[in-house]
Amino acid sequence: MQSPLQSSELSERQSTPPDRLERLRGSANLILLSAKTPYFVWGLAATLRVREYFYNRSLWLDEAHVVLKVLAPNFWEVIASGNWNQTLPVGMAVVMRVLVGVIGDSEYVLRLMPLLCSLLSFPLFYRISREYLKPQLVPLALLLFSVAPPLVYYAAEAKHYSSDVFVCLLLLVLALEVMRSDFKTKTWVLGVAACASTWFSFTSVFVSLGIAVAFGAQTLRAGRPERLAKGVPWITCWALSLGFHYYASLRYLVSNPTLHRQWVSWGGFGPATYDSLAWAKWFVSVWFGRLPSTFGISYGYFASAFASFGAWLLLRRLRPKSYLILMPMVFLILAAAAGYYPVLTRVALFAAPLYLLALIQGIGSAMELRPLKFLGWGATAVLSGQLFLGATYNFVHPSVREHIRPLLTHLREKQQPEDLVYVSQYAKDAFNYSVRRHPLVGPVSIGISCRDVPLEVCEKDFLRRVVGRERLWVLLSHVMPEEKDRLVHIADRWGERASTVESGDTTLLLYRFKQREL
Repeated sequence: MQSPLQSSELSERQSTPPDRLERLRGSANLILLSAKTPYFVWGLAATLRVREYFYNRSLWLDEAHVVLKVLAPNFWEVIASGNWNQTLPVGMAVVMRVLVGVIGDSEYVLRLMPLLCSLLSFPLFYRISREYLKPQLVPLALLLFSVAPPLVYYAAEAKHYSSDVFVCLLLLVLALEVMRSDFKTKTWVLGVAACASTWFSFTSVFVSLGIAVAFGAQTLRAGRPERLAKGVPWITCWALSLGFHYYASLRYLVSNPTLHRQWVSWGGFGPATYDSLAWAKWFVSVWFGRLPSTFGISYGYFASAFASFGAWLLLRRLRPKSYLILMPMVFLILAAAAGYYPVLTRVALFAAPLYLLALIQGIGSAMELRPLKFLGWGATAVLSGQLFLGATYNFVHPSVREHIRPLLTHLREKQQPEDLVYVSQYAKDAFNYSVRRHPLVGPVSIGISCRDVPLEVCEKDFLRRVVGRERLWVLLSHVMPEEKDRLVHIADRWGERASTVESGDTTLLLYRFKQREL
């Protein structure tokens, strides 16, 4: 007669591979469905974002431009003038101004609001994921949301991209609560949030329109069209709030030729033609390129094939609730096609979690279908691997971009009182912010842009500024490769290069004058 211990060992030796596989699946499901899993993932998300924040890179051009407006003594006049070549909602500018007045004007303070918005976006996304995805897929969605490089990077940038994501998710969570209660509770909370959101996020307009479509579809589906009348006061409030913001700020941005020219050159708008083939190519580039890039995904065609499948399934299974997720992206594309708002990685970052939900829905459903199971698991491995590798690299080597601060420290240590500092045109905002408290001892000259002018014009301007100098410092930041080569070539002809120091995409060169050969 066998002992119980021997019987247990014999039973384990006789267990079949399928039995072991089932136990493995059970253990995996136990981990995935654990109530503690979201907290661990949130910890990962916080670690990545806080690391980016405390690395404290220098403000680059876009940040420095809006920060100088926020710090201006005549702040309200600057806000009213609309003289901005960068985008920043008025509400966010006011909050940043208050934080500066209370805490200080360091980079940490200026980036505090984006960081908080990014951290608070995680529980909101978790709440939405549980509404649209099966429980086994929620941890995967949370992981990808946590490690996506654009969402991590813009958590530490003094712009509105991170707050766009937060406002989008907050409005969607409130809208889901209203739809679940059949418009009986929290309607006023959503109304107030939607009215206020127009001042803090440009893209909240697309989200609010998507919410309106979902609400309209649900009331009509229930055969209660009279309920639409309850939303009239809030729609009126939202329209008035948007109108005031448009008059105060947005009208200047819409008509800003510099911004519009940039967005057109980057392909943010639809083609200026009636050619159907050109429009088809543009739409393909948006859905299979631009939207995946908001999440940091390189394999756009691969990912968007699953996202398309997921969007179709959401429409079939969760209509009209699926309109909350899909319609904001539709309105974004329509606005870009009409030339009102560009589809670009940064300014369309709010769409990243919406795209991710459709993507995970498509991948999860593919895993359940025998012919597509291999593709589903392969997509999970490839996309997750890319995002995790990107997050790991950025954690070890955070992006410094135009890291001007170390170069100015070096300059202060080595500069002589008679030395001239030549600053390239697009470095002036970051330079002015960095020297606001501790000006340099020598004279400073801001050069012209050498991007779209002949070499002779650029050289003439350079020589006019440096005439009579024996030593010259050249600070180059936010320069295109061709522009940098031009300026370095001109400086090399003027003098003998004594030193070169680089930090990120910023370069500082020291020259000593040499007599030109005739």
